[in-house]
Amino acid sequence: MNKRFFIAWLVVFIVWFAGDFVVHGVLLHADYASLANLFRREEEAQNFFPLMILAHLLMSGAWSGSMRAASRRSRGSARASATASQSPS
Repeated sequence: MNKRFFIAWLVVFIVWFAGDFVVHGVLLHADYASLANLFRREEEAQNFFPLMILAHLLMSGAWSGSMRAASRRSRGSARASATASQSPS
């Protein structure tokens, strides 16, 4: 794990968290308000906010890690094919 990975993790976390706020806190707010009897009260829901932050941290870390692994695999296969094309037949 290097500095670049942790910066990517932080960027993904911020974008994901902000995107969820826009979708759920702004765009769907009126829909959620009309269904208030199905959800927890705002005060009660705030007790779970630290768990939501933890979940976003874990999801963004998993996504960043999987993208890092995928990019390493693709770079490795590109190197192998480049090496194979350079070898004499």
